[in-house]
Amino acid sequence: MNHKDINWFKKNVECNSSEFEFKYSFFENGDFGNLNRVEFEGKGKGGNIDFWDEGWMEIHMYDYSKDKEILHVLLEPNQEFEKDRAIEIIKNILQE
Repeated sequence: MNHKDINWFKKNVECNSSEFEFKYSFFENGDFGNLNRVEFEGKGKGGNIDFWDEGWMEIHMYDYSKDKEILHVLLEPNQEFEKDRAIEIIKNILQE
């Protein structure tokens, strides 16, 4: 499994984002294997990050106050650089 998974997220992102609420879900047999989903909301923003067993990652984040999509990407298992960049964007927004 990819190093960017639900446990990694809890340890490296959620712990630094006290003004957001997080909800975790698990779904078996998704499009790219089993799926762990993180949903988050706070400070007028919300979204979700999906981590699939097969290494795929989808990130969707929305700014409710501006009625604007901030980020929406589906990343393949081999796109580690892009995953790192997308996670940094999410971390920065969650820690603003």
